[in-house]
Amino acid sequence: MSYQLSRRKFLLGSASVAATSATLLPGCKIDGNHSNSNNLTHKIALLGDVHFHDLHGDFGFNQNDVCIRTMQDSVGSTRMFNENYFVFKATLDEIVAEGIKYVILVGDFSDDGQEAHVDGLKKILDQYSDDYQLEFFLTHGNHDPTTPYGEDCDKTFMRYDGAGVKVSSNKQDVDNFTPTKEVAEALYSSKMQSLGFTALMDKLGRFGFQEQPHYVHYETPWKSNKLQDRVYNAPAADGSFTVECPDSSYLVEPINGLWICSVDMNCHIPSDPAGKKWNHDAKGYEVGKINKHQVLNWLKDVIKRATEQGKTLLVFSHYPAIEYLNYSADDFYYLFNDYSYNHKRVPTSETTEELIECGLKLHFAGHIHINDTTKYTGRNGQTLVNIQAPSLAAYIPAYKKITCYSPDEFEVETKVIENVPDFDSLFSYYQAEIDWRAMNNLETHWKSMLDVTSYRELMYQHLICLTSNNKYKDWGWDMRNLYQAQFPMYWLMVVSLFDIELKGSQLKAIFRSITPDLTQQDAIRILTSQGVTQTMIDDAIYEVDQHLITMNYSKDQTKQFIFTDYCNATLHIRNGDELALQDIGINTVVGFSVIAELFSRCDRDKNLNNHVYEQDYLAGDPSSGSHADFDEVSDNLDNLKLRLASLARIFHMFRITEPTTHFNVYPSTGQVLDLSNANPLRIKSNVD
Repeated sequence: MSYQLSRRKFLLGSASVAATSATLLPGCKIDGNHSNSNNLTHKIALLGDVHFHDLHGDFGFNQNDVCIRTMQDSVGSTRMFNENYFVFKATLDEIVAEGIKYVILVGDFSDDGQEAHVDGLKKILDQYSDDYQLEFFLTHGNHDPTTPYGEDCDKTFMRYDGAGVKVSSNKQDVDNFTPTKEVAEALYSSKMQSLGFTALMDKLGRFGFQEQPHYVHYETPWKSNKLQDRVYNAPAADGSFTVECPDSSYLVEPINGLWICSVDMNCHIPSDPAGKKWNHDAKGYEVGKINKHQVLNWLKDVIKRATEQGKTLLVFSHYPAIEYLNYSADDFYYLFNDYSYNHKRVPTSETTEELIECGLKLHFAGHIHINDTTKYTGRNGQTLVNIQAPSLAAYIPAYKKITCYSPDEFEVETKVIENVPDFDSLFSYYQAEIDWRAMNNLETHWKSMLDVTSYRELMYQHLICLTSNNKYKDWGWDMRNLYQAQFPMYWLMVVSLFDIELKGSQLKAIFRSITPDLTQQDAIRILTSQGVTQTMIDDAIYEVDQHLITMNYSKDQTKQFIFTDYCNATLHIRNGDELALQDIGINTVVGFSVIAELFSRCDRDKNLNNHVYEQDYLAGDPSSGSHADFDEVSDNLDNLKLRLASLARIFHMFRITEPTTHFNVYPSTGQVLDLSNANPLRIKSNVD
């Protein structure tokens, strides 16, 4: 596949792109001629990673009229804990208004499978099923259940006075608790117990896990549909023994012609023959292709029968079937050291090839909390399209509306949840938490989050707060210091062009001394004090300025950009893909793309389309991107350039990726047709 990558064409220039920004509004729709002659159109809503927390769950500890987690916990997590209650109900209301009948919850539908939260979820699902005739289909994620047969669980909630209170299902844990400034007491509740597979499938059986009288057809990969028969032998890591483990995969035909297939790719690994202890790396298909080959054999047969019988087949699992993040997962891991996106959780090409051999052509998933569409062409020439649903409890809060026109035509719209009634109704409780923490000399770096005016903005600020006060601490030394120092991007561009050995100590001095308000003369003085010649600095400045002229982008505006904002924007793009452009601002993203284009000169093989581990990453390993302390050897200019090359690849892949906002998918050919032009920076392939 070749791309039109002329430098002058990849960006439209700031003026024309600003004019194009009106196309970012998601209401832009292009009507097509649909191939469904029988008018058997099915509308489905697919929700990823709801992580439902019941605000009215009764753990018997609080004098509040709600049962909420602390904001301190929320800003330390990749998801908000409390507000997902409001956004889940608001989303279901929108789904009802859209006239959608079928709703898929693609795993992690609970917080951690706690009985109180599962009961609260069931109450809402029952209500919408009975009152609005919605039909729900669930699959399990790694958070529901956390182990096959259940386990103790504890969480920190907010007490009536703003203090933290630990609630545990383990009595011994409560008895041995020692109070701290943050957590004042501990209490026992059996409702905090995390449920196992069978208990969850029993409670939530109505929602796809068990056969219902009105289903046209229902089956599982196992010898019967009874819960006790839906098990497989899970092998230990060393293969020395196996333990029976439940599986929740199923196929349901809720109405003639529509097959909904839930593939349970949770693979729990027993660590003792009695089945008391289990490990779970949440790798999905990567382990499932070995440990749950029966399920994949069944899936292959389901796909074959669906094709023969002309069924419209929708396959989903909690876990992705293709490398996500526009094939930039390794670069994101190398830069930001987030285990959720590391290369060990990414499906390998071998795994994707096996799924293609099963006949799989279109797949929906969650787990990663991102908005993403990825296409893979296998060795046999067949394609597989994987569509990632973002989480309602994180940035960007959205769900996928799927319209099935025929077995070979699917329209997918990403519906962002902008405004949520009562989303800020808990803010007064957070103020009590602020008061408690202030009284105990504890930080409240998240206070500004309470100034937002919409749920979407709350999730946008949550990711910034999570990064600036938590996640960045795990980055490599150079990334951490550039982020903390709010280093000017213009001067980072200049530094990236130096052909000189700069040690970590020299970089440290540069990072800490060059500030956004520094004059050019003072910045040059700092660089020369660290051994860079005047000639090299002048040449680099000239190259940067010429690059900006070529890209038709303002030098003055470029000088306003700092590394902190650049990283935050990159992470918002990671989660929201092209939908993040609306929040960051198209002209800003154009500027960041211009900078990334210059950073492409740091790529050692000068090919941003590929990854050569030995050249692209320190020690040839994306996991080498982080180290806790300053290292004079590894923290040098050469290795900083590897980081900048990763940034270049991320923005490059963002420009050539598949659309994620509104598009059609034709599984037989793998064609993905953009219907919204939500990413005006995207370069279309010569073979689309």
